[in-house]
Amino acid sequence: MSHATPFNGLLAYLADTGKRDATYAQDYVNGLDAAIAAACACDPADSGVNAQELTDFFALWTQPPKVVTAYSQGVNQSVCGT
Repeated sequence: MSHATPFNGLLAYLADTGKRDATYAQDYVNGLDAAIAAACACDPADSGVNAQELTDFFALWTQPPKVVTAYSQGVNQSVCGT
């Protein structure tokens, strides 16, 4: 089973390019190093999103000073969830 998603790719991209808020992460996030390692082990191309779309997605997240994520059911469900 592949865990490749554009969001895993985004996390790896943010870590690789130094575009994450290190101070916020240090103060409020637990397990970030493990999450980044897991994200880096995935290939976001395996998600079915093409390279240009991934580039555009990453740019959308890194250009504005703040970003909000909104989603509906499905994104947060697992293959073994109920």
